[in-house]
Amino acid sequence: MSDARVQLGHWLSNARGYLNEAEGIGISTNDILKYFKSVLDDNNLLILKINYMIVFLKDSIEIMNQIFIKLKKFNNIFRSKFRRNLNYFGDLIHQLNQSLTNLNSIIIDQNLVCFLDKKDDQQAKSLYDYLSLEEFLKLQQNFEIISDNFDPLRSYLLENQLRFFESNLVNFENFCESLVNEFLSINSYFYKDLVELNLYSNDNSNSQLGANEKYSILINYYELEMASLIESLSNHYGQCNESIKLLNNNHHEQLSQLIPILNDDSQEAPNVLSDLKLLLLKIEKLKNNKNLNNLNSNLNKIYEELIIKNFIVNDFLTKTNRNLNIEFTIKNLNNLNFNFLKNNFVHNASEISIVNLDLLGNIKLILKLLEFLKEFERSYYQLILEINRKNSTNLKIKKLINSFFTELNDIEDDSRKSTKQFKKGLMRYLPSDLSEVVTHNRSSNHKLPNIEVVSEFDEYPELDQSLVAFAKMKLNEDL
Repeated sequence: MSDARVQLGHWLSNARGYLNEAEGIGISTNDILKYFKSVLDDNNLLILKINYMIVFLKDSIEIMNQIFIKLKKFNNIFRSKFRRNLNYFGDLIHQLNQSLTNLNSIIIDQNLVCFLDKKDDQQAKSLYDYLSLEEFLKLQQNFEIISDNFDPLRSYLLENQLRFFESNLVNFENFCESLVNEFLSINSYFYKDLVELNLYSNDNSNSQLGANEKYSILINYYELEMASLIESLSNHYGQCNESIKLLNNNHHEQLSQLIPILNDDSQEAPNVLSDLKLLLLKIEKLKNNKNLNNLNSNLNKIYEELIIKNFIVNDFLTKTNRNLNIEFTIKNLNNLNFNFLKNNFVHNASEISIVNLDLLGNIKLILKLLEFLKEFERSYYQLILEINRKNSTNLKIKKLINSFFTELNDIEDDSRKSTKQFKKGLMRYLPSDLSEVVTHNRSSNHKLPNIEVVSEFDEYPELDQSLVAFAKMKLNEDL
C-alpha cells in the first residue's frame, strides 16, 4: 500500500507541475489571441462600414442622376402645372360663389329670428347674413393678382432661372461621371489588394473578406485546441487528487479501476504539454505575420478614401438642395412671394415637386371654406330638427304630467267612497280604540298624501312642420 501511495504522490506532483506550466502558456497565448481578436473585430467593423459606404455612394450617384433627369423636364412641367393649379383655383372660386349664393337663398325661419333677437318685427335673414366675408374677399383678390401676373412670372422663370439651371445641370452631369469613374477606380484597387493579402491562395476569386474570415477561423481553432489541451491536463490533475482521497478512505476497488487510467494519462501528459508549447510557437509565429496588420492597414486606407468621396457627394447634394430652393418677389405681384421649386429627396429619387406655395395655400384654404359652408348649411337643418325634437319632448312631458294628475284624482275619489262606505257600515260596531287605526289621522279629510309636481320648461320657437320635413329631406340628400 505504501508503494501505491508513493506512486500516486509522484503522479500528483508531476500533474501539478504540468498544469502550472500549461496555465502559464495559456496566459501568454490568451494575450496574443485577445490581440488577434481585437484586430479581427476591427477589420470586420471596417468591412461593414466599407460595404455600407459603397452602397451609399452608389445610391447617391443614382439619386444625382435621377435629379439631373428630372430637372431637364422642368421646362415642360412648370408651365402646365402652374396653369392647371390656377384653373383649379378659378373653378373653386366659382364653386365658392355658388355656395354663397345658395346660402343667401336659405331664409331663416322668422319665428327663430324673432326668438333669438327678442323682437317681433325682425326683417328676414338668410344664412349668408351670419357669415364673415373677409376671407372670401381676400381669396377673390389673390386669384385676380395671380391670374393677371402669370405671364410675367412665367417669363421670369423660363427666360432667366432655367438658363441658370441648364448650365448647372451640365456641370452636374460631368461631376457624376467623374465620381463614378473614381468609384470604379477605388473598387479596382480594393479588390486588387484583396488578392494580394490572401494567405492561402492566389485565386482571383478570393477576397479580403475571405482573408479576414480565414484568420478568424484559424484563431478560433487555436483557441479551442488550447482550451482542450489545458482541460486534459486539468482533468489528469483532478483524477490524481481523487486517487489520494480514495486511498485515504480505503476505497481500494475504485482506486484499482482508476490507477490504469492515471498511468496512461501520466505518460501522455508530457506529450500534451509539448503540443501546448508547439501551439504557442504557431500562435507567436502568426503574430509576427505582417499580412494581418497589412490587412487592417489597407482596410483603414480604403475606408478613409471612401469617407472623403462620400463627403464630396454629401456636399454636392446639400448645395444642390440649397440652390433649388429659390424665393423671389416681383413688385407687380403686390409683394406676393413665390417659392416655385421645392425638391424632395427620398429613396429611389422621387420626383421633384414644382409648386407655388401661395397658390396651393389659397387652394387649401378655399377647400376648407367650401367644406365649412357645406357643414354650415347642414348644421342649420340639424338645428331645425333639434328645436323640433326639444319641442316634442316638452309636449310629451306635459301630457305625461296631465295624465298623472287625472289618474291621481280618480284614485282619490275611489278612496273617499270606500272610506265613507266603511264608516257607514260595520265600523260603528268597533270600539274607538280599534277604529282609530284608520281614523286617527285626518279623520275629517279623505284626501290621499299631498303630491306636488314642479315643472319648468325651456322655451323654444315654434316651427312650421313643413320646414322640419324640408330639413330632414336636405340632410338625407347628403347621406
